[in-house]
Amino acid sequence: MRVKKMIGVLGLVVMGASLSACFGHDNPLKQSPSKQSAQFLVHASQYAEKKLNVYQEPGGAYYGACMDGHQKAAFCHKLYRDMTQFAQKTQNFKGLTTGDLRDKATWKLLHNAYQREQFNAI
Repeated sequence: MRVKKMIGVLGLVVMGASLSACFGHDNPLKQSPSKQSAQFLVHASQYAEKKLNVYQEPGGAYYGACMDGHQKAAFCHKLYRDMTQFAQKTQNFKGLTTGDLRDKATWKLLHNAYQREQFNAI
């Protein structure tokens, strides 16, 4: 009985620590001005597209295609991974995770700014 109780308590502690870690992370895309976040997303997508050998001028469109469900999940996972590698080279987005990139609520906030930045890249 004691072992079961200890395992239950340990499970609660681990779950609580995991949840607090999740809630303690602020998405850098939400912390920066939308124009700056959108510029980052376009540049990060261009970087990832080049690594994945799918880049075509002006580039940067694949992130939006992934977020809108127009690309296969496996491809998008690779794109997000490479975008986070690009983020490590920046000051404001260094802590960005693939989860941050996949966040639909953030995408909804940045969608129009992202499209403007893509248009400006032409």
